[in-house]
This record gives sequence, structure tokens and C-alpha cells, in this order.
Amino acid sequence: MPLSIQNVNVLIHGLFFMTLNPATNFLEIFAPVIPGHHFIGGVRGIRTDLAGKDATGKEVTGKIVDLTQINLTGKRSAGTIDDVPGSVLQFLSSETGVGGIDTGNFLTKFKGKIVLPWPKQFISIRNDTVDKFRYKGTSAIGTKVELASRRKGNAQLGVGVLLRYTLDAASSSDLASVLNLHFYLQPGHPHKIPEVNQDLRAAKPAFTIPDRFDLELDEGTEPDPIDPGGDAGLGTTEEDEKSVDEDIDSPDIKLICANDPPMVMEPQTGTTQPAVSPINCPTFFVG
Repeated sequence: MPLSIQNVNVLIHGLFFMTLNPATNFLEIFAPVIPGHHFIGGVRGIRTDLAGKDATGKEVTGKIVDLTQINLTGKRSAGTIDDVPGSVLQFLSSETGVGGIDTGNFLTKFKGKIVLPWPKQFISIRNDTVDKFRYKGTSAIGTKVELASRRKGNAQLGVGVLLRYTLDAASSSDLASVLNLHFYLQPGHPHKIPEVNQDLRAAKPAFTIPDRFDLELDEGTEPDPIDPGGDAGLGTTEEDEKSVDEDIDSPDIKLICANDPPMVMEPQTGTTQPAVSPINCPTFFVG
């Protein structure tokens, strides 16, 4: 007898901006245009490049992935930033002056967006202590992110986010199973802090007042990598938490990244050393 899918985890990896659309109570997740990054989605093993290219080889922007019509059940009442735990990097437009996400220029500024019901739960993945979030002291965004985490009583920050749903079509009498659906906005090679700062600068135009998104990380200390883990209780594994460059040997990812530049080798060891931490290309919630 086939398993009935009763729980759905949507895992978000990379430099996305999440926000609540109060008119619909949907969660909208924006993928800004960042050079060298792939906008990828799907189930492990059959993931695809969602942006794609046109007949001239130019990348297509403005892709909309609408998952509000597939019987996903999230929180039934109105969503609020209070639902977002302090372990998810977050800041308010009103406190930082970024002016909000520039949806009026969606086709030119974003590879695409994902639209979902407001989730039952936001869960951060690949966590480390908030003290490891080392940003340049002049950054208003960095200060607000840290304060939001501490104000909500959380000692950790996570590089990625897991959104928890149930599926209306599943019967409670059936044997439960979990579907893990992934979305990435990541390059196919490891990043160090200078490369992350380049990406943060490239993401500025996502906001109506771009220069107010001033987050840059302190380049004086390279953070220790955080290994992917997984949570058996949620139905995730180590593989589910891997970034694109860590999963480069998977056939579906290898195909997507086939034309990427070669991975940079560490001269001391002859191996690649991904720097994956809560401050490297994380997902932000913008209130």
C-alpha cells in the first residue's frame, strides 16, 4: 500500500527575502538577481533550474512558483512576524528604511518568487550562536537582525529555513510520510566572506531604497563551517540540509551547474572548503 503524504517540509536555502503579503496572508519568497547564482527547485534527485534561459541564452527572470493551489495547509489565522522565531534572520522595513521589497520592478530585479500559504511553523536549519553573526559595525541591518534575535530570546541563528505544512488530501488513518521540497538561490561553488559580501551588495536593488540594505559581514574572521544535520522528527536528513556546492555530485545538481567555473581549491590541502554558517548567504524575513 503506498504511503500517504501527510507532512510537507519546504526547505529554503540561500539569499532569499521572505515577506508576508497581508492582502492574501501568503508567504512570498523573492529570489533577487545575483550573478552566478542558480534559482533551483524540486525534490532531491529531480531538481531543476527554475529561471532557465531564452532562445538567445539570456536568463529568464520573473519566474513565479505558486504553491497555494496544492492543498497545503498552513496556519489558518492571519500571519505575523511574531510567528517567525529569532533564529531566522529578520528585520523590519520601518526600522531600517529599506522601503520594502521592490515588487514594482519584479521582472528586472528578481529571478523569481515562490508563493506559499503562511506556514504552520518556521524552523531554522544549520544553526550557530548569534555571536557568530559578525557584521560590519556600521551596518544598520546587521544591528537590527542581531537585536531581533536577542529580543525574541534566541541564542542561535540559522543559515536556512524549513517551512512546515500538512497536506489536506492525506487521510489521518493512512501511514504518514513526509515530502521534502527544496528551493535554492546559490552558486555551484563555495563562498568565503568576501564573496558573500559581493552577493549582499548585488541584492541591494531588491529594495525600493537600495542603499539602506547595508549589510556586510566582517571579513576579519572566517567562520567555522557548520555541518548539515537533519532532524528525524521532522523527516529530514543530512542531505536535505546541504547547500548546492555540497551536493554537487548529485546528478541533477551536477547538470544544472555543468557550466559553472571550476571550484577553487585550497592550496594548503588541495581540497575545497565550503564556508557555510549562519552568516553566509542566509535567508531573511522582511517585516
